[in-house]
Amino acid sequence: MTPLYSSYCQQNKYLFFRLRESHKMLEGRMQALEQDNFAASPRYRFHPRLGRKQDANKGIEGWLEKKSKLGLWQRRYFRFLTSEETKLGAHLAYFDGVTSLDPKGIIPADGIHMVEHYERSKQNRTFTIKIVQDHSHSGRELYLLRANSPEICNRWLNALKPYAKSLSQADVVERSALSFVMSAETMVKLSKLLKEVKYAKGDWICKRGERTTNFFLLKNGKMGMYIPARYTTEAARNAANQEAVPDIFYCAMTPVSFLGVESFFNAESKRSSALTSTSPSSASSSSATTPAADIVVGPIQKISCLAMEDSTMLKLGSEDIKLFMKEYNQEIKGKLYALLNSGIDKRISQVPFLKDIKPADMAKLKLGLHYRRLNEGQVLFYEGEAGSDFFIVYSGEMKIVHYDAKKDREIHLKTVRKADCFGEIALMLPGVPRTATVIATAPTLLLSLHNETFHSFLDIAKLDIQVVMRERIVNTFKKFHIPFFEAIPEESFHELAMKCKVETFEANEVIFKEGDDGDRFYIISFGKVSVRVDKKHVANLKQGNYFGEVALVVEDTPRTATCVTLAQTVLLSMSKDSFRGFFADRPEALADVELKIAGKKCQIRSIMYHPKGVELFTAFLEKHYAEESIEFWHEVRAFRKWVFSLDSSKGENKDMIQKRAQDLVEKYIREGGSRQVNISSQMAKAVLQEVKDNKTSANTFVQAEGEVVTLLSRDKLGSFKQSQEFKKLMNTVGGYEISAHTKAKGRARGGSRVNIDLGSLKKFSSVTEIKGGGSSD
Repeated sequence: MTPLYSSYCQQNKYLFFRLRESHKMLEGRMQALEQDNFAASPRYRFHPRLGRKQDANKGIEGWLEKKSKLGLWQRRYFRFLTSEETKLGAHLAYFDGVTSLDPKGIIPADGIHMVEHYERSKQNRTFTIKIVQDHSHSGRELYLLRANSPEICNRWLNALKPYAKSLSQADVVERSALSFVMSAETMVKLSKLLKEVKYAKGDWICKRGERTTNFFLLKNGKMGMYIPARYTTEAARNAANQEAVPDIFYCAMTPVSFLGVESFFNAESKRSSALTSTSPSSASSSSATTPAADIVVGPIQKISCLAMEDSTMLKLGSEDIKLFMKEYNQEIKGKLYALLNSGIDKRISQVPFLKDIKPADMAKLKLGLHYRRLNEGQVLFYEGEAGSDFFIVYSGEMKIVHYDAKKDREIHLKTVRKADCFGEIALMLPGVPRTATVIATAPTLLLSLHNETFHSFLDIAKLDIQVVMRERIVNTFKKFHIPFFEAIPEESFHELAMKCKVETFEANEVIFKEGDDGDRFYIISFGKVSVRVDKKHVANLKQGNYFGEVALVVEDTPRTATCVTLAQTVLLSMSKDSFRGFFADRPEALADVELKIAGKKCQIRSIMYHPKGVELFTAFLEKHYAEESIEFWHEVRAFRKWVFSLDSSKGENKDMIQKRAQDLVEKYIREGGSRQVNISSQMAKAVLQEVKDNKTSANTFVQAEGEVVTLLSRDKLGSFKQSQEFKKLMNTVGGYEISAHTKAKGRARGGSRVNIDLGSLKKFSSVTEIKGGGSSD
């Protein structure tokens, strides 16, 4: 074993034996390895910057044919090694056989300039590796390799292309959105017509107001897009107006972005309306004029484009556009127009937090969107990578996966399809690590929006991020099933979202300190938060958890803990005033907090308003043959809400109300009813008389309900608190360790010490009162 490759074998734990490759025991296994190794090798393996330790012992290898300097095809066994597997750095090595120890040669990964299909390979199973020739790399300039099938050839290409420093013209076209409107043959034709044009940093590619007849694809580098400071659709159509408006930077264009695609729709020759006149000196002696030649009239540029660094553009001139469209017009023109106009408008309108953007602002947003093309099996981004873009699936399908290092396998989290979107956290927290890996499971076209572009758009369109992201806040309420909000009708979420604010924090930022005045309630939309009491860590909170509610529901109470972010974090917050105002008429929403704070000292309505609490309390009452009281409570509350939803002035509604009230009386109030409840005879008489006199209203059963709740509290609450059902309830809601001093500062209100004036709701042991046509429910 040579010293050079001793670490090669040890790090990969390969056991090589000097056996003949033609040996019958070995031959079949080598053929199987050639086919199966690609399928088994994880795609994480091909990412040049990932450096995952769990993938360090998994290689990509197989038989390929390499063309020698003499033009002969030689069968070689190739292995690709990352920097974690060898001290030589990432490279492609080739051997005489599977069991050979000494490589015949190596191709350094950092020297790969370009990897592409060999142009003359009709079967698409040959590819080339072009090497950069500099002082650190010597040897051959071009490697020609051939696989035994197009599928294996494509797998090698996908594995090696991420290491290439440059894209071929065919790669640029294939990776652009054009691949979704062009066949493979059409893309090859287009790539051959494209001409490379170099631009130095600071060069203008085009300026607003000019007419252009060229189409550009960015091969490498970065271009800046500039738009009018007061961008309007009228100004975009009027060059004279545009010149009076200064340009401002809007967004950057990255490789495979295109410019001037309108030229494909204006490729027909048009005769200029102007005439070419003679020189001024000859004009006095002759009035003759010469008709202008046929020219291609290009569209007026709505933007300006500047090279932000040395860049290479692939240019298609007006004459080449004419020739190209003459042959392929019917194939692509309609599809291309739909892609750039109606298609993109439809996709944006399907994004929850972008759907309400005005048409004028939509035009600005579209300018900043980039197309991203992925082949089946291609990775968009890896878990742990810094995120800066939001994505909309224009077409195709992708899977979102998490890598389980302990089990060494992918866990499928979700499938996203056409019109789905993901990654919006990157718009609020640029650089936040991705929480999963996203892989295309079919040819996919994405629309991407960069964080900086998004904020530029908000500035130019004069939009508030709180307004734009409101729909996402609503989805957060639905997604996390926070007990506060489970009792709130979905139609009220938008009202709630208007009272919320999106706040972002970096890692190790203090949100509030123990002892501070409590003025906001928080929900973790993304990130992690550490809770500390007396400087000691007591809990970690994650996405979907909430905190800060104690100071909002306990009167004049300081913060009971210090909360510090453990990572970049996005919080939804609500001020004390907004919190009080929204929940004033929604006691059900506060039941969870009341139970947490009061614990065994909670009152009965805190239990009955809590969804899990009423479920367990009902189960307890069934054991003690007293469930008719809780059934009555449910039914009369439902009756009251139903009556409020009707127009009682209509005769048919009055009849319906009377009929339903009569059914309740017969079931629960009248003596001998099937589910008669235990209320005083005086109370029963009053309810019966009101229904008999046809004076039924939403308030008919309110006093009877209050009496039933009072009796349940007196007779059943104590024993319920000693039951297993109550223990389950406390385990469900959790609890707070609140000092006697904190509790003493609270003002008793309702079932526990809450900081909200419920108005119509007095102490739970008393009769509930209805005021102003409203309801305590």
